[in-house]
Amino acid sequence: MIQSPIIRKLQKKEFEEIWSNYLHTFNKEWHQIKNALPVGTKVKGYIEAFFPHGTLIHIFQHHAVGLSDTRTYEEKTPSEWMYPKHEVTAIVKGYDEVNQWVILDQTQVFKNQFAG
Repeated sequence: MIQSPIIRKLQKKEFEEIWSNYLHTFNKEWHQIKNALPVGTKVKGYIEAFFPHGTLIHIFQHHAVGLSDTRTYEEKTPSEWMYPKHEVTAIVKGYDEVNQWVILDQTQVFKNQFAG
């Protein structure tokens, strides 16, 4: 008989402690990413997902995760390009230390070469 995993609700404080401990294991990689991608660097990547706080971008260099403010580019981007896996370029604006995300600006989305 297969047993289901135990699922329980976490309090915000407990979640933040677990998340912080998890990210701590990647501190060395995070510092390498920040050194390799200083503010002002142009990066290439693709859209991973859309969230209320912005668009997550997979940055090709260093397999880093970027966050872009969707509102800053959605009006000038065709709606059919606003999907995961569409390629983007952007400029590094800063860093979100809490989530270890590279904050991106001047995001541009391009037609997906694999779209039918």
